[in-house]
Amino acid sequence: MGSLLNRQTGATWMLRAEQIIGRANECALRLDVGYVSGHHAEIRWSVGHWQIKDLGSRNGTFVNNERLATGGWRALEHRDVVSFGDPNLERWELESNDAPLPLLLPVAGGEPVPIPGGIIGLPAEAPEATIWLDERGGWWLELVEKPASMLHHGSMFQVGGVHYQLSCGPESPTTELLHHGYDVDTARLQIRHSLDEEYVEALAETDETQMSLGDRQHHVVLLTLARQRLEDRAHGVPEGSCGWVYIEDLMERLKVDRSQLNLHVYRVRQQFLAMGFRNATEVVERRLQTKQVRLGFRNLTVTCI
Repeated sequence: MGSLLNRQTGATWMLRAEQIIGRANECALRLDVGYVSGHHAEIRWSVGHWQIKDLGSRNGTFVNNERLATGGWRALEHRDVVSFGDPNLERWELESNDAPLPLLLPVAGGEPVPIPGGIIGLPAEAPEATIWLDERGGWWLELVEKPASMLHHGSMFQVGGVHYQLSCGPESPTTELLHHGYDVDTARLQIRHSLDEEYVEALAETDETQMSLGDRQHHVVLLTLARQRLEDRAHGVPEGSCGWVYIEDLMERLKVDRSQLNLHVYRVRQQFLAMGFRNATEVVERRLQTKQVRLGFRNLTVTCI
């Protein structure tokens, strides 16, 4: 992702889709020195590259020691040196001109949280919410026992007592996710397990390829939900009603609490998204009204090895 390197201190600033630089408290990159104006300059990602604009600062904004005119955007190239107010004292190098990663910005301050791969769970150790990028390029927030809600650049929300703001900009570097051809509705899921179920491997298959997701602890969720779907089908339950399990019942079967179950489900979704499934959140479907979940794959097999 894009970043600026402070030539004086060696510090690196991770660039957001857009940010104001200046002395004011609300500036994303705050430079508390007298020669920098309150709202000095703006840097943004636009049409595949970084741009900078002076905001009418008192002492000027410089790119490679050249002072910018006020108000117009100037494209930045890799290794360009940007200065705010004093080209001898404030020197920032465009260390990386890659596109910005989507970020979650803690409103009260602190380090931005990147969203690599288009999905993240919060808090990381026991997710109460999942934020993800769908196949159409839209961002979503799913809180436990609440319907998913759409997010936009600048959206604010609270998870675990912490307020966040989404920074994703008009373009996302995760748009490669939109071109994946794998789909829960058409792919096949094969689950192989040992007799004692200490080993549980998941394999996803399409007409073109087979992908092993390996042996993971969270695959016990897939195994349990797959068995329920196959059992219902064998008893003649209509396909639309097959496989639903009450969350409390699932927790009891797996001998886990709600935090552990949430973490398992998040890791399952994360793994399928990383493998190229554009609708990875549908691997485990939810019914909010009845507090039920089920496996989204219809085409599946379970084998004891």
